[in-house]
This record gives sequence, C-alpha cells and structure tokens, in this order.
Amino acid sequence: MSGKGVLHNETKLRQGKPLGSKTTMTSPSPLLYDTYYHIYNRGNNRENIFIQERNYDYFMRLYTKHIEPIADTFAYCLLRNHFHVSLRTKSEEEIIKTLKVSPASQGHVK
Repeated sequence: MSGKGVLHNETKLRQGKPLGSKTTMTSPSPLLYDTYYHIYNRGNNRENIFIQERNYDYFMRLYTKHIEPIADTFAYCLLRNHFHVSLRTKSEEEIIKTLKVSPASQGHVK
C-alpha cells in the first residue's frame, strides 16, 4: 500500500525499548514496547486503497496475522481511501510469551 502513512504516538506512558531492528537516518523510527499509537495511512493523491469489498477482508486477515501477536487493538476504521488504527504495542515479555505459545512455535505450521 503506497501513500502517506503516519505513526502517531498518542501517549508516551513508558519509554521502552524499540520493537524490531535498528534504524538509520533514512528509515522511520521504530515502535516502542508497551506504547499507545494512532496509526493511519491513505492512498496517493487520496486514491482509494480498498477498491473492492474483498480488499477490506484481505487487509484484516493480514492485520490479524502480523499485528495481533505484537499489539492490542482498541479501535480501527477502514474507509475507501484511508484507514485508522488505535493500538498499544505489547511489552517485550508479552510478545515473547505470545511467540512461545503460538502454533508456529509448536510445530503446527501449514
């Protein structure tokens, strides 16, 4: 999904360690553990990013696969040309615990 995306840190309750790998001057700053974010993105020139109804389902499947293991979602809104997500990244301990009990870690990979 191209376009302008923004990670907006709504509240800095705790400054934890960054999620993921190191960054450079040209890469975006990493998300922090146990921190609240308002994330939004829209298409280039305000073009639609959800063309067909099935695009919403596809987005949510990918969101569930990649985001649920590392964050708690409080609210989301998917509109034709943009989306909003309000979430809290999990603590490092919560993520490790999630990864230890995931089906992939138990050898149940399809």
